[in-house]
Amino acid sequence: LKLFFSSVHYARPLDLTDKHVEAILKRLSEVTYLVENINNLIIDNFTENRVPKSFSEIQNIRDKFFEAMDDDFSTEKALVAVEELIGLSKGKINNVDFIYSAQHALRQFFNIFALLPKEENVQRVVTLEQYIGLKNREREEARREKNYERADAIRKELEEKGIILGDAKSGKTTWRIEWGKVANNFEEQLKKDNENIELLLSLSVIYGEYIKNKAMAIDLCNTVIKLDPNNASARFGLALYTSHFKGNNKEVKDLYLEAENLMNQQGETQSERAGQLNIWVGHCFKELGAIEEAQRRYAKAIDILTPLALNSPRSAFWLNNAKDSLIELLKEVKKT
Repeated sequence: LKLFFSSVHYARPLDLTDKHVEAILKRLSEVTYLVENINNLIIDNFTENRVPKSFSEIQNIRDKFFEAMDDDFSTEKALVAVEELIGLSKGKINNVDFIYSAQHALRQFFNIFALLPKEENVQRVVTLEQYIGLKNREREEARREKNYERADAIRKELEEKGIILGDAKSGKTTWRIEWGKVANNFEEQLKKDNENIELLLSLSVIYGEYIKNKAMAIDLCNTVIKLDPNNASARFGLALYTSHFKGNNKEVKDLYLEAENLMNQQGETQSERAGQLNIWVGHCFKELGAIEEAQRRYAKAIDILTPLALNSPRSAFWLNNAKDSLIELLKEVKKT
């Protein structure tokens, strides 16, 4: 519908005919297909800290797009520019640098029109497991082709990132992560850019969750907060890692509430992290004897996580955690 309404200037009547609707559906199908191809290409050629390069063709199209939008909000002309970029990208689908830059331009356009849901919006998050799986499949393909030099290069590339592959006699490849080496890689990057908030947050998670150095994780979260006082991720991490030192006391509860306040301000009220936060705040209220508030928090976490758990094993894990916490609390209340 958004694409349909955007295809005609707001001051002109809509052509609500089967032919027009069919044309819009075809256009949407082409956009979605290209977006999927772009995502797959970028994941297959994943490189840390890749920066979009400048291409005159893309810049010209970007100029056309914004000129159209400045011209009395001419969305139909702006869509012509989008289609021009799509057509250009189809012809350069194997040019990773060009496609990566086109992705950034498309993301700008799609965010303005809100043509796709946010979770589908051109950019896909590459998890560590996805990255390892992709590199391992690339290595297996090289081995099948007897390109052992390429296979060894992939193994070495992963080892440098702290990912160690193991080849079993059955032919199955396993992997493990040397988190100390991963942390060292991040620290080397921070030497070049010591105010990079994404790197600092990633390193805080590595130290807090995997190396189990909570003190270092807290220091990193505090560093981020000094750089960006409104960073909800850093506030959440600070509360979480502080709780490991001091337990679920009033200080920790207040830290969680500060993080929650920022998340609410930023519109993050129904995310998995919001569900987790309510569980942890519930633990704090329970420890402080505020049983009704603890019960309310666990119930709120269940409400948030229930729809998310349908498509996410991780959300399902936290949903069960919230349910178990509520059941345990009710049992304790019944005893008293």
